[in-house]
Amino acid sequence: GNVVSPEEMIAGYGADAVRAAMLFMGPPDKEKLWNEDGLAGMYKFLCRIWRQVYDLVGEAGDETLYQEGSTPEQAQAALDTLVRERHRVVGKVIDDFARNNFNTAIAAIMELSNAIGDYVRRCSAAEREASEFSRVFDVEVAEVLVKLMAPIAPHWADELWQTVLGHDDSVHTQSWPTFDPEQAKAD
Repeated sequence: GNVVSPEEMIAGYGADAVRAAMLFMGPPDKEKLWNEDGLAGMYKFLCRIWRQVYDLVGEAGDETLYQEGSTPEQAQAALDTLVRERHRVVGKVIDDFARNNFNTAIAAIMELSNAIGDYVRRCSAAEREASEFSRVFDVEVAEVLVKLMAPIAPHWADELWQTVLGHDDSVHTQSWPTFDPEQAKAD
């Protein structure tokens, strides 16, 4: 009588959201009381990243997160922050996975998602397309984000990898993202 059946939760949110919510509850070696409260939040987080990947690769169309009114300085600051966060978060996730601290790895990925959100709100798809650096960097960040999420939400990540990022193979056969500690340092 002490088993929680996941079928209803999977039917409502999907297997990957349930898996991610379980991993976010804390380290696997710690005792946890099951609580469904975080499940809706994890589902929203996965949906937010899904939209961000679409936006980064220029496929968001009218669903773009871009908001007019940013100055070029604000856009550049958002890009600089994203470059730093991309490298910092990859290093943190590597360390967290090595210690089986999936909850803190997910929290770090949430920080990367926040930096991506700020960047795509301040820089339009047209502005990013006009910049050689941004065209390459946007796809790189989208791929890094999907690779980081692959162990946490495997089906979700593979779907993004193939349908949005246009790869024929699985994200699970890719090498893990690397990072540059120098670029991860704060100014």
